[in-house]
Amino acid sequence: FVLFEGVGYGVGGLVVGLIYQPAVAGITLATVPLLILPASALMYVLQNGSKMVSRAYATAGGYATEALFAMRTVVALELEGHFAAKYEEALRAVRWVEVRNATVVGTTTGLALSAYLVMMVAGILYGSFTLSNEMEESAFEYVVDGIRYCAYDGDNTPAGATPNTSCAPLVPFEMNCNWAELFGTAASTPLDATPLGGGESSAQLGGPNLTLLEGMGFESVGAFNAYVVASSPPGYDNDGYHPCRMAAKLVLIAILAMMMAGEGFSLSGPPAQLLVVAKQAAADVLSIISRVPAIDSFSEAGQTPEAVAGEIEVRDVVFAYPTAPDHLVCNGYSLSVSAGQTVALCGPSGSGKS
Repeated sequence: FVLFEGVGYGVGGLVVGLIYQPAVAGITLATVPLLILPASALMYVLQNGSKMVSRAYATAGGYATEALFAMRTVVALELEGHFAAKYEEALRAVRWVEVRNATVVGTTTGLALSAYLVMMVAGILYGSFTLSNEMEESAFEYVVDGIRYCAYDGDNTPAGATPNTSCAPLVPFEMNCNWAELFGTAASTPLDATPLGGGESSAQLGGPNLTLLEGMGFESVGAFNAYVVASSPPGYDNDGYHPCRMAAKLVLIAILAMMMAGEGFSLSGPPAQLLVVAKQAAADVLSIISRVPAIDSFSEAGQTPEAVAGEIEVRDVVFAYPTAPDHLVCNGYSLSVSAGQTVALCGPSGSGKS
């Protein structure tokens, strides 16, 4: 379920971003691996970290169980120190797994959160610079019926209007695709609620009881749109003049959509890994099932002995337990058991009876 959820989440975000603003989506998409890689590692550790710890504890528990169940043998062979050292070594492995998991979780979480910021910064930088260039490309000096509109120097914010040819100490206001969208959207806003309202500027525009669009010299949005389209610079290719092709709201939508896509694809990483593991395990099981044994236990072909006497004999057996390879419990041991004979092997723990 998580696999399909992640894929659907990622594909949905990818499609939305490419529809609303393909260029910004492409720039943001280039940074998505910075999110997918640490997020996938984080999900893997969160899902498998407890299993790693359990396996490490199982190793330590195995040594303890072996020593406790064969305590007499351990004492007889003086292996207490050996098992204690093995147990401590296994516990150090548990501590290493715990520290490693905590480090990976912290590091990958930080990288994943940082990746979100990198994705947003990349998209916003590209979108803002492109929008700024488009605003400059679409700009023209705004003059309507002899009224010259003025702005503050440096930020092109409307500050008033004058029937004179000079705006000094202000500068001429330049209309662009971004300002045109704002005036068209907020056309009915009272003029007094804008920087153009109040004082001498309001009187020059026709009085205080005007809307923003009326203050900009037009009675209707249609007339305003026709004016900006007709006055747009020849090199600016935008059929409706506004909104800008690289609209700020579309940039943000594309960035958020691509961030969702990266998060979705990162969710699908661990389940996909489980599918790969399951596929490999299934292949091993199927190979065992389909294997043809070299010896057919049901076959009656071949030579068979005419009689079995049942005698057992071992000669010169040399044996040491793996946990104490230097201590030989059998050194040249020989035994012969005749057919039908019952033999009991007696001796202390660790003497090699098994």
